[in-house]
Amino acid sequence: MAEVEPKARERRESVFLKALVTRFGDPGATTHRVRNLSPNGACIDQAAMLRQRQTVLIDVGVLEEVGATIMWVTGDMAGLKFAHPIAIDAAKTRSKPAHVETGWNADPWSIRQR
Repeated sequence: MAEVEPKARERRESVFLKALVTRFGDPGATTHRVRNLSPNGACIDQAAMLRQRQTVLIDVGVLEEVGATIMWVTGDMAGLKFAHPIAIDAAKTRSKPAHVETGWNADPWSIRQR
């Protein structure tokens, strides 16, 4: 009988990113630090309230509401497996703040000369 070699561990990239995690049934998201990332998963900090096999949505970088399953929780860290592979570069791209205009003239440089 031929031996099956164990699948090689996917390469992970060490990162320092902010992520928002929403648990189904919870009204709000919680903030976490992403420690490492691969196209198929992530390791996050501040995760003591998460439970193994729990399904969550994660926002990281410009990616929003990425489905994931909590694979393990150890202490304050958790491993997530994404429902579908993600683009690492998109996760590392900071989202742009929404453009907000306030006041009677939000852009003082747009005043026309008379």
